[in-house]
Amino acid sequence: MIDFYELIEDYIENKLTSGDKERFENELRSNPKLREAVENYPLAKKISASLIEFETRNQLKELQSKKSLGFRIMRIAAILIPIIVASYWIYLENKKQSYDSELIFADLYHKPIAVSSRSEEVSLSTLDTAILLFDNKKYNDAKIYFEKIDSSHEKFARALYYLAHIEIESKNFEKAKKIFLEISKNSNNELDKKEAIYNLMILSLKNSNINEARNYYNDNFKDSNYIGEETKNKLSRIFK
Repeated sequence: MIDFYELIEDYIENKLTSGDKERFENELRSNPKLREAVENYPLAKKISASLIEFETRNQLKELQSKKSLGFRIMRIAAILIPIIVASYWIYLENKKQSYDSELIFADLYHKPIAVSSRSEEVSLSTLDTAILLFDNKKYNDAKIYFEKIDSSHEKFARALYYLAHIEIESKNFEKAKKIFLEISKNSNNELDKKEAIYNLMILSLKNSNINEARNYYNDNFKDSNYIGEETKNKLSRIFK
C-alpha cells in the first residue's frame, strides 16, 4: 500500500513518475487531509529551514535524508499551522458580529497546488504547459493555453478548473462562478464536480449569500468526507 504522505516532497519537486504522479493526484483530490498537508508543505518547509541552524551537526546530517526532512516538516506543520488557523476562527467567533466574508474566503479558498518547474528539455503537452505557466503566475499566458484545450479532451474539466482560478486571481469572481457551474453540471468526474461545488460554496460566502452556501454544504459536504472535519467545524459555525 502506498504511503502518500512520504511522496509529498517528491510530488512538490516533480520527481514522481507519471504513474505515481497520477495516483498521487487522484488520492490528493479525494483525501482532504493529504490535500491540507500538501498545501501546508511550503510554509512548513520555511519554518523548518529557520530551525535547522539550531540543530547539531549530527542532526544536520540526518536532515540530509529526504524522508527525515519530510517527516520533520510534517510534524512542525501539524503543530503550528492548526494553532494559527484555530486562533483566527476563535477571534472571529468572539467578535459576536457578522462574519467578514473576505476573511472567510481567504481562509477557505485553496489555490491549485504548484509543483516545481519541469525541465525545459522535456516536451510538454498543452495542458502541462498551461499548468506550468499558471504555477509561475503567468496567468495571461496560461489562459491562452488552457483555452486551446478542446471540449472533447479528457482533461477539459481540469482546464476549466484552472481557468476559473485564473478568473479568481483577476478578481473576476462572477466569471469564475460561471465556469465552476459549468463543471458542476457537465463534468462526468465526480471529484471534478465536488471541487467545483466547493468553490461555488465559498464564492457564495464571499458574496455573503449564506443561504446559497448552506444549500451547497448540506447537499454535498455535510455527510461527506470530501472536506475535513476542521473545515466542517468552521462552516457549521457560519451556518448555525
